[in-house]
Amino acid sequence: RIAASFDTETTNIEINGEWRAYPVLFIIHDLRYARLAAYEEDPGATVFKRDEEGALEVFDLFIAWGREEDCIPVVCAYNLLFDLQPIMWSLRQRYEMKVNAQSSTHAYTVDLYDGDSCVMRFWDTYYLEMRGLSAMGVTAGMEKVTGDWDYSLVRTPETALSDDERFYAGRDT
Repeated sequence: RIAASFDTETTNIEINGEWRAYPVLFIIHDLRYARLAAYEEDPGATVFKRDEEGALEVFDLFIAWGREEDCIPVVCAYNLLFDLQPIMWSLRQRYEMKVNAQSSTHAYTVDLYDGDSCVMRFWDTYYLEMRGLSAMGVTAGMEKVTGDWDYSLVRTPETALSDDERFYAGRDT
């Protein structure tokens, strides 16, 4: 069952003349009890985590929920491998990871296993609408997502989010 959508936001810094990006925000929108066929936005269902461990704790809660509900929680992300990159090593330490469906260059779904049991699936929604999340929303009949993440700002995980950033990030999941 669809359990959540997942996104990360990054900041850019220059090190020795080269630009590097690193995550400063993990955004997880809880969809476990949402009616997806008639979805109504619930900003209160969006969880903001500022570090990898916080994101992993939320995913562990979804795995526990899946065990209780006897289902495999599915977490949707647009450009999945980019968003998984900062937590991939830690996930691999906790679970066996298997790519379930892939092309020669992309993973469509990545499953987490505990022993022989699949306990979570990550699904890359990029291939549903390759023009971006805004286009995906328009295609689905939703209003266009407004706002923008300002990549020119240098942030740390401790940098407070502005109201505009919280609104944008919450809408962009």
